[in-house]
Amino acid sequence: LKRLALARVESQRNKQNFNVAVTLIAGLLFFFLLLRQFKIRRALKILAKTDSLTNLANRRAFFANGYSYMERALKEQSELCVLVIDIDNFKQVNDNLGHDVGDKAICYVAELASETMRSRDILARIGGEEFLLVLPHEDSQSALKIAERSRTTVETTQMETIGFITVSIGIATWPTHSNDIDQVYKCADKALYHAKEHGRNRCVVAEPS
Repeated sequence: LKRLALARVESQRNKQNFNVAVTLIAGLLFFFLLLRQFKIRRALKILAKTDSLTNLANRRAFFANGYSYMERALKEQSELCVLVIDIDNFKQVNDNLGHDVGDKAICYVAELASETMRSRDILARIGGEEFLLVLPHEDSQSALKIAERSRTTVETTQMETIGFITVSIGIATWPTHSNDIDQVYKCADKALYHAKEHGRNRCVVAEPS
């Protein structure tokens, strides 16, 4: 009878231990599933704001940050510059050397532009061979110096397969050119168009509106 009672107690204990183990395993699995879901959501958020080719911010992220930078500049009563950077004769690179080489050229310019920017700046690829750079607390003359440094870096650095390429840069300032970040971008884009029309491989500051 004692052995039978002990056996019953041992059986109950084993069942309890088994139930605890199952509960722990289920809890761990649930935790890992939640963690995996969290990582997936975070990765999707990053992908939604990141250009897949260059790993820079994309157009959506740029304008989201641009508005926050503009609000900060408004509070601090400081200026904010927008630079539009475009690779010269990019269509010829794609047509003559192929899209793979064109993609390498885009990544190459993105890397060189990143080297000249500061931690507070934001660089984004907004499509094709065009990039946008926001420079908080900078006027047009300071932005022109930074743009010239970026342009010279690209111009004087040889790239494998292509050789030397150049970029044109348009510059506009908030609030000198507009009180809206979209309009500042359009002003910088017009300045870029002017640079393209007048020989490329140059930086142009937009005329005040």
